[in-house]
Amino acid sequence: MKKIKTKLALGTITCGLLFSLATFNTSKISANTASITTPNTSIIDDVKISYTGAWETFIWAPNQSFVDVFHNKTRHISNQKDSVMNYTFTGTGIDWYGNRSVDYGYAEVFIDGNYSATINLYEKRGPGPLNPRLIYPIRGLEFGQHTLEIKTLGKKDPKSGNTFVDIDYLEIHN
Repeated sequence: MKKIKTKLALGTITCGLLFSLATFNTSKISANTASITTPNTSIIDDVKISYTGAWETFIWAPNQSFVDVFHNKTRHISNQKDSVMNYTFTGTGIDWYGNRSVDYGYAEVFIDGNYSATINLYEKRGPGPLNPRLIYPIRGLEFGQHTLEIKTLGKKDPKSGNTFVDIDYLEIHN
């Protein structure tokens, strides 16, 4: 665990740590210093992730600034049923970061071969760039080797225009 110490004024402070926002009410802290403990994490966005089925890989050129929000200017997307992403990791948890939008559908998440959740990635939003964010966190695993699987279902929310599932990157917690 990494500790961050800082002097804080009384009131409410909001800070961002690796795309996650946390809000602290410092009026409840007796001294004017506080410690924020962050877990050890690793961001995975590389060839170690296995994609099977009909995934498209998008890699943008450095001069395309509208995609700066994508980690390493890459993402994987599929709208075909039974396309699967697998990643084996060592740790106590893993986060899936991707997008939600008007053309997105459903995916199932499995950890160590066991069903974890069905995720509806549809989100009504106006025009503008996609905004990758935390889609699904898994926590509380015994420290050790685990496998995350994300499977496209080829189904959509009744309001959605398509069945896309998007994976930008994974974040491992140790």
